Amino acid sequence: MLHSLKTDAAPVQPHPSSKVGGFTLIELMVVIAIIGILAAVGIPIYTSYLQTTRMETAKSAVLTLAAAEQKYYSTNNTYTNVAANLGYTSFPAPIPNSSDDYYSLNVTVITGNPAAFTISATPVAGGPQANDPCGTLSVNNLGVQSSSGSNQDCW
Repeated sequence: MLHSLKTDAAPVQPHPSSKVGGFTLIELMVVIAIIGILAAVGIPIYTSYLQTTRMETAKSAVLTLAAAEQKYYSTNNTYTNVAANLGYTSFPAPIPNSSDDYYSLNVTVITGNPAAFTISATPVAGGPQANDPCGTLSVNNLGVQSSSGSNQDCW
């Protein structure tokens, strides 16, 4: 005959401090450290990307204005610094627009024989491009591209 074992012991209950769920302080600190490392690497890269993008926009505006100046010359046999003749409202023109101007676009015309022009995009003082290592980006009527900053490899 089988005897059943009878015990008067109560069922085992989990310890009150071993609740399931939640995070420990160590786990939270590890996550915060990972986020800090990603931010320390990501923010400078993103800032550099924005600066490069704005510089490319300025270079494009300089070349577009140079093309407009050459087109004007082909029909008038002279260069102009009148903004309306080149499709602008005034010089210096903000790049990319008046609400977010990172560079100011300007044209300088040299009259005489031979006539010449220089178009430049200058970083706005105090703006996000003020510390651009390329400085002022320029192109002249011969297509010579230059920059005034410490980095001469900008074009």
